[in-house]
Amino acid sequence: MALFRKKQKQDDGGQGIDDMMAQLARMSLDDLKDAPEVRHAQREADQKLVNLENMIARHLEVAHTPGGLERIKAAADFMELGAARPYLNALSDITFTIEEQVPTGNNVLTMWTVTGTQTGELCGVPPSGAPVTIHGMTTSVIKEGLIVTEYVYWDFPAVTEQLLAAAPT
Repeated sequence: MALFRKKQKQDDGGQGIDDMMAQLARMSLDDLKDAPEVRHAQREADQKLVNLENMIARHLEVAHTPGGLERIKAAADFMELGAARPYLNALSDITFTIEEQVPTGNNVLTMWTVTGTQTGELCGVPPSGAPVTIHGMTTSVIKEGLIVTEYVYWDFPAVTEQLLAAAPT
């Protein structure tokens, strides 16, 4: 049964059309879930979420490459709010991993991990050559299919503990 099929009334020569809401009211929940239009809409919504998550993942990957964030800011009217990312200039051999993404309305929350080697000063700690792991999250605000603002937070206390433990004495 098509969900939005207009049904001709037999008694008036086919002139009347059932109201869509009356049609919906007559359908069971199982019928609604199985309706082709609902399945199609669900597939489209699922694909939009996948595309959105992929777009944000790619954006964050580029931002975590050397000079990537500066290129993004130069190419777009882009705002980054929240914690700055000084670790981008203090680490080499950066590996960026997305742990989880959660879409929430027009925003996508991305939990991530960055690993690298401390080859520059970070948080006032001189380079140690030690491996560093940073956990953080980014809330990306989406408008008209574009990332327009980001709120970035990273676990600053855990990073300073790692740096101080590895710092030469």
